[in-house]
Amino acid sequence: MPKLLRDANGNVILDADGEPVYTQSSSEWELYPYPMRHPHTIDTLTVGELLAEDFNTTTTWFNEQLISKTSEPKIRFLLSGSDHGPRVTSWPTIRRSAEKLTPLNLSVSLANEDGLYNSYYSDIYTLNSSCSIQFGYTHPTSGDELVNLFVGNVKKISFPDQTKIKFNLYDKIYNLSQIKVGQTDTPASFTSQIPSDIAWTLCTSYGQFSDVTSTSNPDIDYNSFNDWAATFSQDNVVTTAYFKGEKVTEALNEIIYQTDSYLWVNGNGKLVFERFTENSSADFVLEEGKYKNISVSLDGLAIINRQYVSFNYSINSDYWQNQIYEVNSTSVNSFGLHEDVIESSKVWYTNSAHANNIASRRISRWATPPRKFLIDVPLFGLNRKPADMIRFVNSFFAVDSSAGWRITGQEINLNPKKINVRYSTNEGLIANAFYLDISYLDGTDQLL
Repeated sequence: MPKLLRDANGNVILDADGEPVYTQSSSEWELYPYPMRHPHTIDTLTVGELLAEDFNTTTTWFNEQLISKTSEPKIRFLLSGSDHGPRVTSWPTIRRSAEKLTPLNLSVSLANEDGLYNSYYSDIYTLNSSCSIQFGYTHPTSGDELVNLFVGNVKKISFPDQTKIKFNLYDKIYNLSQIKVGQTDTPASFTSQIPSDIAWTLCTSYGQFSDVTSTSNPDIDYNSFNDWAATFSQDNVVTTAYFKGEKVTEALNEIIYQTDSYLWVNGNGKLVFERFTENSSADFVLEEGKYKNISVSLDGLAIINRQYVSFNYSINSDYWQNQIYEVNSTSVNSFGLHEDVIESSKVWYTNSAHANNIASRRISRWATPPRKFLIDVPLFGLNRKPADMIRFVNSFFAVDSSAGWRITGQEINLNPKKINVRYSTNEGLIANAFYLDISYLDGTDQLL
């Protein structure tokens, strides 16, 4: 198999068309240390394989396979760098949601009739082994082209019987869910800081994520973080935060809620930060006949037409010094009064302009019952991610491509016989980019 050509720094060499360059020779590494005693085999890792950063950086040939009805995808399950995919008897469904940051937990079962994995109960230090799940295709001349769907560690194992082993895998968000920020007698305080600065400190100083401020950061998608941070810096949006033992994930979720943001982990195990943006003519469009199944629901419980926001919390006195509210009268007249209160003693705004801005955004986005669609799509659906904007057409539900929808969740069913992708979408999560619009201050806001 041809070998991927790299320069002296280990970077893949590309030709004039941006495609990887291969040699004519081949070389393989056998990395798995145990002797083979089973009809299932463990694949060796090929030096010439191409592992893309994500679905945005795959080759043209790879993208053609995603839409082809005759292509043959492959799935690999790597433990400590070696492929155990041929021994997998039960693949997981990967479920990602951008609405709340929670650890991703997967289970994978493998054949163990020969006792190959018995060392996992005799050697407890194998419990934290690195693992990944990869998806891709084998190019007829240049070898495997792959993309990570999951990167994490083994956290639990079980032997249901003497024929198989079950691995429970967690992504790195699990680590954040185990680490506290401050404590009762020594709280962690962040006074009047840009929300992204607080989030960065939570991830790096407390969560022990890398603090490298470039795209080489192995834990944080730095491009997305930089874009996210810019929306706050541009308008000098500031918040104060105060934590007395909350886990890092709880603290991050507070910031995400207060700032109308998305936070999720991509296939490479990196934390991705997103903001609500308006729909665009460049959004991905699903034409009728390009997807498999569709269902819809309307959620009247999600309506918000009077939004209160408390700000300027006094830590010493334990009370709120100010509160504003915004009202959407048209929504109230149509659906009755639906009130919501943003009031957190962990993260809060420090002035009425920023508090008013978030209130105005919420009564605008949630003024009507949002329609939520579940859409089953073929393999090309893998190249979309949570927080992406899509449009679709469905004559039965009278949906045309003029409406925009946000992907709030993604399910990837890895059953090799029928790999399937499902989008969860929500029209309520469409909004203008976060900015301070002073005209809101002349509207229906009230300062209490």
